[in-house]
Amino acid sequence: MSATTSRSDLRSLIRPRAQSHKWQNGSVLIIGGSHRYHGAPLLAVSAAARFVDIVHFACEKNYKNILPRMRGKLFEFIPVFSRELSTYIRHVDVVLMGPGLELNARNKKLVRSIQKRFPRKRMVIDAGAFRLADLTLINKNSILTPNKNEYADVFHSAQTPSDVARLSHSLHCTIVAKGPKTYIAHNGECATNNTGNAGLTKGGTGDVLAGLIAAFFCKNDAFKSAKAASFLLGKTAETLWKKRSFAFSASDVLASIPETFGKMLRP
Repeated sequence: MSATTSRSDLRSLIRPRAQSHKWQNGSVLIIGGSHRYHGAPLLAVSAAARFVDIVHFACEKNYKNILPRMRGKLFEFIPVFSRELSTYIRHVDVVLMGPGLELNARNKKLVRSIQKRFPRKRMVIDAGAFRLADLTLINKNSILTPNKNEYADVFHSAQTPSDVARLSHSLHCTIVAKGPKTYIAHNGECATNNTGNAGLTKGGTGDVLAGLIAAFFCKNDAFKSAKAASFLLGKTAETLWKKRSFAFSASDVLASIPETFGKMLRP
């Protein structure tokens, strides 16, 4: 029987020191978005920005259509253009690839080139990037976050605790297999996240989770980051359910995360 995520996963996260300053408490680069899926990276950026000092965002070449939509709603990211991408990848603590990334040959080349050129960089590989990634380049610095369909399409197996553990061991990485029960495995060790409810089937909640994982991964190990983020997302959804039943969105989850996080840290 696998272990379960708990409040202690959140409480054990590294917190900012009282005398710290900007750049010391985490920096994330999010690569994703498209003309069709511009909301996904916005949610991931917003989630990460609540827990790290700096969030950078890089999207496809069609900046004229994407950035104004994001800038009108969000002010907590710094845009990164293609000519600057390698510099920022080297500079940040964690790269999150995938939220809103469309499946095409150009993006496949982009994802795989980043994997190949930066094998030691901490990476969260989510959504479109998960489908486009080269599995032979996955390593101990990688966190994969597939939902049930993505898991089946890429791994061609059932999403069970034993299978998630098996794959995490064979790929030497951390896997967050999302579902009604989320299975989080690292190098063969598996934990189950039982928090959450049917409200988390709403579009965008996975992008919020990816942003949280990336933020925590800046200063914590992969397994702890994945467990803490999954637990926090689920507890936030449970709080909202008490107030609204299933009538809440990813934006509602995002807005409620800081309050839930604060409650979880109290004695």
